[in-house]
Amino acid sequence: LCLLKIGDQYGLLFPNPEGNEVEMLGRILNDLIGISTFLASVLIVCALIIIIRPIKKVIYATDEVSKGNFDVEIKEKHSGDIGLLIKNYNKMARPLQMNEYLKKDFVSAVSHEFKTPITSIEGFAKLLQDEGLTKDEIRDYTDIIISESARLANVSSNLLKLSELDSST
Repeated sequence: LCLLKIGDQYGLLFPNPEGNEVEMLGRILNDLIGISTFLASVLIVCALIIIIRPIKKVIYATDEVSKGNFDVEIKEKHSGDIGLLIKNYNKMARPLQMNEYLKKDFVSAVSHEFKTPITSIEGFAKLLQDEGLTKDEIRDYTDIIISESARLANVSSNLLKLSELDSST
């Protein structure tokens, strides 16, 4: 141990027991490289977490869409490629969601269009089983059954036409 004076300043000099300053400098550089590597690793892990989190949200959302759930929207605000991916996902999901609503409404309307005449046909067919009906009543009931059958045939024909139009686009 040695006290060194340079101008007005004092400093301590520690002797190197091995007497090799180059080796000491090498150890210091090794320590600095180790610390730098550790810090770089921590920063890379943090960056990956920041990048992977929104990608996991997109993976979850696309999985939900594949199961038929079109109501999943990603609300994350990102820039760059991840932001573009999220924006395009949302842009894709909205029309799919709208198509799903339209499909449900369409199925409900078609179901109603089929159920009403079928119920009517069933009711008038049961009435025809009554043996005390007049010829006029029988004719009226069979006319209604024929009319409702034609209505069903028309709905069925329109559905086939719609299917053909859909498959041609």
